[in-house]
Amino acid sequence: DLSIEALNHGVHVLCEKPMAMTTEECDRMIEAANKNHKLLTVAYHYRHTDVAITAKKAIESGVVGKPLVARVQAMRRRKVPGWGVFTNKALQGGGSLIDYGCHLLDLSLWLLGKDMVPNEVLGKTYNQLSKQPNQINDWGTFDHTKFDVDDHVTSYMTFANRASMQF
Repeated sequence: DLSIEALNHGVHVLCEKPMAMTTEECDRMIEAANKNHKLLTVAYHYRHTDVAITAKKAIESGVVGKPLVARVQAMRRRKVPGWGVFTNKALQGGGSLIDYGCHLLDLSLWLLGKDMVPNEVLGKTYNQLSKQPNQINDWGTFDHTKFDVDDHVTSYMTFANRASMQF
C-alpha cells in the first residue's frame, strides 16, 4: 500500500525484498508504476556489481554467445543471522531462498535476458542443516530447536527458449 501510494504521488519506488506478499499485490504495484510513469524496482544489488555488469555486457554484445544452460550455486555456511526474525517462518516468510537465494535467482535471470519465460519449475526446500546443535556460527547465536525456515534450496527450471537452469 505504501509503494502504491508513493507511486500515485509521483515518486519512484525502490522496494526491499520481498516486493510484496502475493502476486496480486505485485500486479497492483506494477500497474500503479505504469499508470504514473514511475520507476518501481526491487533492491537486488548483485546486478550492480562490476563482475555482473561485465558479464551482462559480454552476453549482450555476443562475445560469449546466447547462454543455454545456467548453473547457480552458493553456500553460506555458518552465516545464520542471530538477530531479528530470520529463523522464524511465521514472521520472516522463509529462509535461505528469500534471504539470499532470491538475489542469485534475480542475477541469473537478468544475465540470461528478458526472453526467459519459464516452462517448468521443479524445486525443493530443506530444513535440516541448521537444526544441528552446537554449530559454529559467524553471525551470532540462534536457537537451532526453533529454526523453522529453509536452509537449503534446489530447483531445476526450463524456459520457452529451450534454455535451462539448475539452482
